[in-house]
Order: sequence, then structure tokens, then C-alpha cells
Amino acid sequence: VAGEDLAQAFTAARFTLAREDDLCGLRWDQFDGRWLVYKPAKTLKSTGVTVHLPVYRLDPLRELVANLSRCTDYLLTTAEGRPWTPSNLSKRFNDARARAGLAGADRTWHDLRGTGETELFLAGCTDAEAASISGHVMGDNAQQRSYLARVRGLAEHAYGKWNRYLGDGAQVIRLVTGN
Repeated sequence: VAGEDLAQAFTAARFTLAREDDLCGLRWDQFDGRWLVYKPAKTLKSTGVTVHLPVYRLDPLRELVANLSRCTDYLLTTAEGRPWTPSNLSKRFNDARARAGLAGADRTWHDLRGTGETELFLAGCTDAEAASISGHVMGDNAQQRSYLARVRGLAEHAYGKWNRYLGDGAQVIRLVTGN
């Protein structure tokens, strides 16, 4: 029920756990062929954390990035070749939900972060590993939050576990694309 461009944005949101604003702002110069590195706007204000996503460790994300157009500086673009904005992404998502008969369903774009977080825990990830992907503040202990580094190894472990979880038959949501 969604165009290929929305399906790509949906998949990127699902496997990066990025918020709409951050997702729309992802640029090719933040990707070195293996790692996608960005500073989440909301988390930056509270923790200053940088998120390091080992794209090469998660098959669905690696395949997505390999098939993205490089027509602009931005990873995700509309069918017209323009970068997504949070407002047009939200509108297109809501239109697709309506076409799918889910207009009244209590599901939002932000729920993709929850789906990803849930799957990270189902895959056996620790709080620190999951936080290294999502950029969330972890635990109730303020000292733990300030001393634990968001090292790339935590993200590698998290994506490795998530990839095994998906490979063991976990359902991967796919959007039906259309013209």
C-alpha cells in the first residue's frame, strides 16, 4: 500500500530506531560503507551521545542501504528524488495507513522504535547494547548513564544478536509496495 520510497523509510526507521527528524536528516557522508554515525537531536541535548550503527551486521539494513539511490546527499529520498521531511513522511505514512484500512488503528511512526527495541530485547541484548543503537538513556542510575561509553562494540553485539534473531525466523514486517 506504500510506494517504494515510503517502504525504504519504514525499513530504515525499523532497523535504525531513529526518530523521524533524525531519519530524515541522515546523510551519505555519515556512512562510510560499514558504519552509519549520527548524533540524535533529542538525545544530544540530554546526553550528547553519538550513535554508531554497524549497518554491515544487520542483513535487512545492509540490503536496504545497498539499494538506496544516491541522487542527493541524503540517504532517504522521496520518489521525486527529494529528501524526506518529517511532515511529508508523516503525511505519507498516514495516507498509507488509511489505504491499508488502518486509519483508526492506534499505530504511529514512532511505534517502529518500540518494535525495534522490543526485538533487541527478544534477541537477548542488554540495556547497554540496545541503548547503543537507539541512543536512549539507560537505567535509573545517573552515574551509570554518564560513565558508560557508547562504544561501537556494543552496537556490533546488538546488531549481531538482532540479525541472528531475525535469521531464526522472527517475522520481518515488509510493506507492500505499489505504484
